[in-house]
Amino acid sequence: MAIASVKLIDILQQTIALLNDSEQYQWGHSGACNCGHLAQVITGYDKAQIHYWAMQKGGDWTDNSADYCQSSGYEIDRVIEIMLGAGLQLEDIQDIENLSNPKILEHLPGARRGLNHNEKEDVILYFRTWVDLLEQELSGLHASPTQNWISHPARPASEVMIYDSIPGEVLAGSV
Repeated sequence: MAIASVKLIDILQQTIALLNDSEQYQWGHSGACNCGHLAQVITGYDKAQIHYWAMQKGGDWTDNSADYCQSSGYEIDRVIEIMLGAGLQLEDIQDIENLSNPKILEHLPGARRGLNHNEKEDVILYFRTWVDLLEQELSGLHASPTQNWISHPARPASEVMIYDSIPGEVLAGSV
């Protein structure tokens, strides 16, 4: 599962807001499904572009994440690379598409233990539950005794820079 971070929590909250406002949810559309909405938030690409790239490689998000190759040349692999750079793991992409992470399902509110992967309200509940778990992890409420790393942003989010390539001034050390 992804490492808890303020950045990832913010991304998930933005995805929840996008899903709440969207009348474009469609599980069978790679740009408008569970992962498609998340990819829109993380990459800034629209649903049509994400879907087009996914169809070039073929398969759904589960297939594409299982077949992910950084140097494939497929744009959907570049989208997945950006998602991984935001703190997700390949398993998270598969779990998001199917709403299947056992840790998240175990913490659903009430007596719910299962979700319909193609119901927008269930996707929103999955993301909200995940946000709650990540926030608890950051606050130390669910710290694992075997955990040997510290979850916290190295710098405030306003100082984090994301590049598609490395600018010359970074290489020269002026940033």
